Amino acid sequence: MPEPFASPPLGSTPSERPASGSLPSMQLPSALPPFVPPGWYILCRASKLKQAPLRLPFAGVALVAFRSADGSIGVLEDRCAHRAAPLSGGKVCGQHVQCPYHGWEYDRHGQVAQVPALAQCPEKWQKIRVGAWLACEQQGFIWIRHET
Repeated sequence: MPEPFASPPLGSTPSERPASGSLPSMQLPSALPPFVPPGWYILCRASKLKQAPLRLPFAGVALVAFRSADGSIGVLEDRCAHRAAPLSGGKVCGQHVQCPYHGWEYDRHGQVAQVPALAQCPEKWQKIRVGAWLACEQQGFIWIRHET
């Protein structure tokens, strides 16, 4: 993850942002309202993000924020791609957030990283994703980047 930005104010583009193509593509959910302009937004205080996934609203959409074992921040759409169970009801397993329903695990980019029932057949799940946001911790807050 890139180093945190100096201060990501609303609508800014950080000068230290990696070159185009160096970040994984982030898939936004189609349910996001069109009135939210692109920019950096405070999602919550960093102190609220503990060991468990945290459900947070953003522009009428439920998100889940989690801190992985290495301290990186993940912010995803709060629903499992399998049965739409809320990921916020699950747990953090190393670098992933795990769905409480069937144990599907997602990395901070929204990519399915593990499916317990299909561990021997990764080709069946390796292209499945949920919406994800670029996130960083700065000045005591968790910031997310919304792009249209």
